[in-house]
Amino acid sequence: VLTVLGGLAIHQFVVLPVLVAVLGGMNPLEFFRKARGTMLTAFSTSSSSATLPAAIKCAEEDLGVPTSVSNFVLPLSASMNH
Repeated sequence: VLTVLGGLAIHQFVVLPVLVAVLGGMNPLEFFRKARGTMLTAFSTSSSSATLPAAIKCAEEDLGVPTSVSNFVLPLSASMNH
């Protein structure tokens, strides 16, 4: 259990911030602050399909992702998660 939690912590606090900064060109703290609502919904429901509307809204309104990109990528990733 500790190994899994350690791996998840490394992913959350090391890998994701580096990817957001390098590939997204955004401050990781700002990204996590803007995506907080979507992450809380995802953790509380444990369902990528239930989180999809909140993720699309957050991507478009808070993070400035174009509608065509969010409407293609997010449903695709939710269906791949099944």
